Amino acid sequence: ARGRLDMQKNQDILFKAGFTEEDYYIQQALSDLGKKVIMSFDISVEYRLEGNSLRVSVPHDSIKEVAGSIFNIKILPAFAAATTEEKGYFVTPNGSGSLIYFNNGRDLPDSYTQSVYDIDLVDANYSQTQNTEKVRLPIFGICREGSSILGVLDEGKSYGMFTSTQPGNNSGNSYNLFYPSFTMRSSEVLSMFGVGGQLAKLPLSEKDIYDYTPTVYYHFLPEEYKGYSGIANYYRQLLLDSQVLTRKEAQDDIPFYYDVLCGVEET
Repeated sequence: ARGRLDMQKNQDILFKAGFTEEDYYIQQALSDLGKKVIMSFDISVEYRLEGNSLRVSVPHDSIKEVAGSIFNIKILPAFAAATTEEKGYFVTPNGSGSLIYFNNGRDLPDSYTQSVYDIDLVDANYSQTQNTEKVRLPIFGICREGSSILGVLDEGKSYGMFTSTQPGNNSGNSYNLFYPSFTMRSSEVLSMFGVGGQLAKLPLSEKDIYDYTPTVYYHFLPEEYKGYSGIANYYRQLLLDSQVLTRKEAQDDIPFYYDVLCGVEET
């Protein structure tokens, strides 16, 4: 009843201002009310073989938003997917590193999702359903019998996110998946109360997409780098080769600290 009263009040104000029924239909036609708009985008994906690695990128200049706005881009979500019969695991940089085994039987309601370098505090969703440590490295691994793949996020890694789903995790597929995605613009849903206590949700988003080219390297590791320890060693070597890390020279005098919790001193 309250909503009808407010509508009648607004209608009386419009009529007093000279707004006629004919004006209403003209404005309705100008607003394209009821017309369906099909979202469409033009996006190019670039694949490059570099040594033993595959470089996958989405060039920023190739992204054309014909109708609609892009919020997130998934990179090869089914790449190296594992069937329900395979054995192996995914390596995720949760804290010092965690393993997600294929077909582990945990039919969880939500998939594993975590932002690289932790969530953006400006655009954070504080609803937490998983007990996780921060992702401190932009890497992930796919390990199965006889082969290991190291994925490294390159350009845009601070906008990256990792997702993993198991068969039956409300995912609608029968494969074990682990893949990166990239945020292209921030978005939010603004909840507003209308007349009569009705709740309306208004989607908000940034006007322009972020200016970067999402890039992922897939390194196909040789036999000596198999498993999660091999992935760690291979990534360390990549950091040494790129001079991100440097080797420390051995020293004769190395400080040693030894702490004992709840210890008892005894002579």
